Amino acid sequence: MLDYKSIVRLKKLGLNNAAIANSLGCKWDSVQRIVSRCENVWGSVSGVPEDLSNEDIADILFSSRKSVDLDYLQPDCEIILKKQRKGYLRNELWAEYCSDAIALGKKAYKLSRFNEIVSDYRSKHDVSFAMNHVPGSEAQADWAGDKGHFLDCDTGELVEVHVFVMTLPYSGYFYCEGFLDEKMPSWYAGHINAFDFFGGVPAFIVPDNCATAVDRQHFDEKGILNTRYVEFLNHYGVVPRPTRIKRPRDKGHVERHVRIVEDDIIRPMEHLDIYSLQEYNDIMRRKLIARNAKDYSKKMGSRSSIFEAEERHVLLPLPVLQYRSYDEKEATV
Repeated sequence: MLDYKSIVRLKKLGLNNAAIANSLGCKWDSVQRIVSRCENVWGSVSGVPEDLSNEDIADILFSSRKSVDLDYLQPDCEIILKKQRKGYLRNELWAEYCSDAIALGKKAYKLSRFNEIVSDYRSKHDVSFAMNHVPGSEAQADWAGDKGHFLDCDTGELVEVHVFVMTLPYSGYFYCEGFLDEKMPSWYAGHINAFDFFGGVPAFIVPDNCATAVDRQHFDEKGILNTRYVEFLNHYGVVPRPTRIKRPRDKGHVERHVRIVEDDIIRPMEHLDIYSLQEYNDIMRRKLIARNAKDYSKKMGSRSSIFEAEERHVLLPLPVLQYRSYDEKEATV
């Protein structure tokens, strides 16, 4: 909820709307809307009683505009949230709402007010966006945004560590490992070591749209996987499910686990004295096992216990021979 009382207090002190928005960390048009409603109800912002609480001001402002709000098309929050679960963005749904309002000859709320109405409905009705995953059916892979570091004893310089993360959405069981770069051999090695850590292979994999997974020269709505990555996945019998461009929710599970890896593993390791990539990964492995064994706060068991009981046995078997990567080079005779 916006801090209506602070908006009123700062406006009485003579601050303009932009300064109030910057001070409270909200949007300018939100401040403008509240100031306008105060003027309609009390004549001016100065007329707002001092003894009203934040909730009292909100109730008066929004209950007093019911007659005016009849001119506006009211968003169907239930349908909007259902579409949002299917992957639609809030901006797209607002544009659709505006089109419906024009067709019906009514006014449409601005995006900020539209989002406020939908968010209030969601919180009041405790609407969640939980997805049902099938055991062993899918894995998601990505690189962590934050980099780790270790000290090179020969040069005395800090060396960056790029952390690969792969998760199994059903159990939440995940794997992470550090590499010196994000090139194709590191991408493959992360997959191979993750499959070995899981003791099996999922049926599908949702990769990040990184340069090692997709052909950047032929980028389309879903990305085109490069032939070498497809060849690698074929060796393990895994079917790829490329994500849409700039749609992180398509692999939201690994995005959440990337934050876990960054907050609970990478950052605490920055305070340790580490002198090689092998030492870095040994410490990371111990922290990874401990994090997987930690009990969930909102459901029974841990990532490890759910994985062992319900997911490990349904993974596809590992191939007899491990995939061997190769480099292609053009030579002139």
